[in-house]
Amino acid sequence: MEGGVMRTGNERRDFIKQGLFLAGAAGVLAPGLAPIAARAQVVSKPVRRPDRYEDSFIFERKPYTWPGNKTLAIWIAPNVEVWNYDSPVGVGVSPNSGNIVPDVINYGWREYGLRVGLWRFADVFDAAGVKATVALNSLV
Repeated sequence: MEGGVMRTGNERRDFIKQGLFLAGAAGVLAPGLAPIAARAQVVSKPVRRPDRYEDSFIFERKPYTWPGNKTLAIWIAPNVEVWNYDSPVGVGVSPNSGNIVPDVINYGWREYGLRVGLWRFADVFDAAGVKATVALNSLV
């Protein structure tokens, strides 16, 4: 304990000093590695061009116009996914650090989206006359 503050051994200032030292060492070593990096970027054969569609650099393309001369397009695609009830993995609203199965809290959060949320989206899109699609999980 130092000055009423407990020290853990992992001091922020020490970490920053070590990081700056490593960054400086990398800067000293980097010029010696430049020839290796240059050799790694040599193209040994020509890049294949696609033959199924017209491909061009963006600065060579003709200006694109949307139907009705609109200037903005939005693609709405919510995810529709399958989640296993007896699996502790996946992102959730509540941490499941013990990998407890079944993970009722997080499963309920996910299941709500399929049971209620997706249909609420559909109602809103229908009311607004918006066309939408979904990105389906392979198990759906």
